[in-house]
Amino acid sequence: MTEDPSALWTAAESAAADRHTMDDLGIPSLLLMERAALCVAHEVAARLAPGQRVIALCGPGNNGGDGVAMARILRGWGVDAEVRLCAPRHNEVVAEQLRLARALSVPIHEGLPASAVEDDAVLVDALLGTGAAGAPRGAIEAAIRWFNAGAGPRVAIDLPTGVDADTGALPGIAAVSQLTVTMQRSKPGLHITPGRGCAGAVVIADIGLRAAPITASAPSTRLIEPRVTQAPHRRAPAGAGAVEERGHVGVIGGSVGTAGAADLDQATAALRCGVTLHLAARDPGDVDPLPALRPELDDRPTLGSGRPAAGRERPRGRAR
Repeated sequence: MTEDPSALWTAAESAAADRHTMDDLGIPSLLLMERAALCVAHEVAARLAPGQRVIALCGPGNNGGDGVAMARILRGWGVDAEVRLCAPRHNEVVAEQLRLARALSVPIHEGLPASAVEDDAVLVDALLGTGAAGAPRGAIEAAIRWFNAGAGPRVAIDLPTGVDADTGALPGIAAVSQLTVTMQRSKPGLHITPGRGCAGAVVIADIGLRAAPITASAPSTRLIEPRVTQAPHRRAPAGAGAVEERGHVGVIGGSVGTAGAADLDQATAALRCGVTLHLAARDPGDVDPLPALRPELDDRPTLGSGRPAAGRERPRGRAR
């Protein structure tokens, strides 16, 4: 895992980290690819049932190279793994990975099988990575449809193909996975609907990518973690008898027979945030049912003017 799992990389930031790691730090592309493939292989192997096979659907770029290398590693561990090349051409890095895979007797096939997957094979989406844009077309689109029809577990490398890395948008068809192994830092699109519905569980693999120092300490996007919302920031009390300052909320609402709106929509939210709460209504009887709904809201001020009654301000803690 990375040192800060809440920090996210956009597609541009991910590409910049690739360049900095390879060009400035001198780490070869093939070494980074080997690390990525090893991380994915570990995640896949940890979920394999005895005798279950793995089919890597590989595209023309580095994402495809990750898939080929992963199949080679799994094959070396005794797993029945094969490669399906789903694009008519590929770059030099993929060509080198194919050379290594063939040397180690990894089954490599051109295109998709004529029929759908008939068993529970693990399918790995290594078609397109974070640099892809627009709707998948042609052979890649066909591969996604075949992938989504699989009966067994489905895994994506770095990003499900067809999901926008920055926005989570789906310009066209997208691969739907139960697990995504993303490199170094997670991507915004893996956590934004509808993209997050295609990602499944997200595992962050540290493969040694490093952002340039000027951007490493200040990522543009962060994931809001539960711990952030569960522990609101507190300012220290100013003096004896002072309350912790988390702001003030005034709720003017509720009528006879309709007190629930003031309770559920406003007052309860304020209590959960730990702010100082004021509640006002046109008539004291309008909010009388509220104590039965929320004992924490007992002893509230009411005024026909809609202003809190003088001397009745009460600081409240978080809801129990």
